[in-house]
Amino acid sequence: MASIDARYGFAIGDQAMGVYGQMMGEDEAGAFPARKSWLLGTDWTTQLFESDQQWFVEYANTLADDFLGNAMPNITYDHSRYRSGYRHKGRNMASTFDGDAETLTLGVFNFFPDGRNLSASLGYLDLNKDGANRTVIPDDDIFYNVPEGDQKAAIASVGYGTHFLNGWLDLTAQATDKKIELLGGEKDQWSVGAAWRYRF
Repeated sequence: MASIDARYGFAIGDQAMGVYGQMMGEDEAGAFPARKSWLLGTDWTTQLFESDQQWFVEYANTLADDFLGNAMPNITYDHSRYRSGYRHKGRNMASTFDGDAETLTLGVFNFFPDGRNLSASLGYLDLNKDGANRTVIPDDDIFYNVPEGDQKAAIASVGYGTHFLNGWLDLTAQATDKKIELLGGEKDQWSVGAAWRYRF
């Protein structure tokens, strides 16, 4: 696999805006990436309520050649020899939503003057668009986060970060409008998490 990405940022008054994109080739043809997946987005800043915000809209399509060409399903992150795919312990090492997915996300990060931050995002997911799978599960003890069949869902996420006990605490919550079927089993509609970091 090979990818190329670019971002262009510019000022709008006292604020900033940027547009960015990434193209990833699952294969090679004539010394250039082939069987391509795409990510496109834009972000911009605001200053509201005595805080700084960064907003973004992002589109991703990991169905090979679906965006500009003829779709080639069951290619991205999968391989005829390495049949467990581009994954580590059942999780994709690139896109969160694995291959053959199309997603659109709107999100915002809010940075408070004292260093705390708040984030929120809302997304539309079209997972495993062709409904088929060629991923092999080599270990039944590993939960494979690979979508089973064609599924559409909405997803909402919130996060909060703050200083806590001389370290940094991150709290997260995520919800989908329906349960998502994965090769490893059914994923809960709700999830919460917490992480604390301390640097010596």
